[in-house]
Amino acid sequence: MKHGFAHIILIAVLAATLAIFGLVYFKSLQKTPYTNSTQSTTPKTSKTTTRIQTEPELTAEDAQKMPQIPPSHITARRDSGKIIVSWQSTESDGAAEYKVYGRTSSSNNWQLLGSVKYRAGIPTFEFLTNSTATQYTVSTVSIYGTEGPQGETATVN
Repeated sequence: MKHGFAHIILIAVLAATLAIFGLVYFKSLQKTPYTNSTQSTTPKTSKTTTRIQTEPELTAEDAQKMPQIPPSHITARRDSGKIIVSWQSTESDGAAEYKVYGRTSSSNNWQLLGSVKYRAGIPTFEFLTNSTATQYTVSTVSIYGTEGPQGETATVN
């Protein structure tokens, strides 16, 4: 009887161990590694360590917080002492506003000129020409305040 009882306990321990390892393995499958990983080498040894960061799963709400799609077909023109910047609105759920930026052709730094509330169609942004900016671009901002990438650059001569 003792011999049979020892087998039952051994089987129970093995089953529990397999269940724990299975759970750990299953959890590791749910995480997807980023395409970027970092490698470092310790100077005293030639041992290389690779760290792979994992990307958390996104909820529907988190997905809306992601950066928005940039506007397209951005144009800028002079008209009666004003600069008028226009663009094709993005088809993006959760967009709240557009930010309009300007810079001179010799600068790499964009300066925020203003913002426009989101609306479908072809939004415009007008301002007086006291600015020295000659290049303009637009980005979309989500209802959560996350700003997406800037669209293409429009130039006014």
